[in-house]
Amino acid sequence: MQLTKNFSKAELECPCCQQIMMHQKLLVALQSFRDDLDRPFRINSGYRCEEHNRKIGGAKNSKHVIGCAVDISIVNWEPDDIHRLLYLATGYEQSPTGIGVYPTFIHFDVRDENTLWAG
Repeated sequence: MQLTKNFSKAELECPCCQQIMMHQKLLVALQSFRDDLDRPFRINSGYRCEEHNRKIGGAKNSKHVIGCAVDISIVNWEPDDIHRLLYLATGYEQSPTGIGVYPTFIHFDVRDENTLWAG
C-alpha cells in the first residue's frame, strides 16, 4: 500500500510488529524532499514501536516512536548529494525538519524549527 507517491507502508512500518503510525507532516515533508532531491533513497528505519526502539538502542524520546522520523540510506552518495540534501531540507518553512548526518545514514524528522547536526 502506497502512503505517498514514492513511499509504501512496508518501507515505513515497524520491522518487528508491522505497526505503523506516521505523522502526516512527516509524510508530506518526506515526499517533498524526495521530489526536490529528484533522487531515490532507501528508508532504513521508519516507525518504531517502543519495544523495537529499545531493542535497537534508539533514543528514549525518539521521534521514530511517535511517527515523526525516518533514517535514510546514503550509501554511494557523493558529497554534493548530501550538500544538496541539507540545502533543500533547511528550506522547508511549512514543515521544519531535523537533519542528522551520520557516516552511513541521514536522520530526517519534522519538528518546530529547522535543525542540522552531524553524528
